[in-house]
Amino acid sequence: MRFIIALFALAFSLGWLAHEGIDFMQYTVESPTGYAVAEQASPGNWVDESEIIATADKVVAAIPRAYIVRYTNTNSMDPMLDETSTGIEIPYSNQELQAGDIISYEYQGILMVHRIFAVEENAEGKTFLMQGDNQGSIHAIPEKAIRGVLVGVFY
Repeated sequence: MRFIIALFALAFSLGWLAHEGIDFMQYTVESPTGYAVAEQASPGNWVDESEIIATADKVVAAIPRAYIVRYTNTNSMDPMLDETSTGIEIPYSNQELQAGDIISYEYQGILMVHRIFAVEENAEGKTFLMQGDNQGSIHAIPEKAIRGVLVGVFY
């Protein structure tokens, strides 16, 4: 008898859920909320795990040739970078860059920090298409304009 009651309760619950329009098939591992989200290019892995030392009282990033950078309030890289962010960069020296990497570069006499949107290659070399995360415009820079690669951010 208990089995029949439990089976009836289960059937009733499933019928109610189906009637309310809940679609369990819309949820995926990649998007548990059910919202469709386009894949974004992410930065490459620039820091080896062996270069990060965590103890009970501190974390040390032993990244060769790294230096600290600060940002101005241009809003072009919001919410990733802002004037309160502290970045860690390494000098660029012909490392393999990819779409999604964040670099500092010189553009029209100004030092800028944006994400690589795409990389194009032709007979003259590589051209990097740059775009701020909070900006619609894309501009092209030659490889020789690149100064550094962002490898970490502290907030």
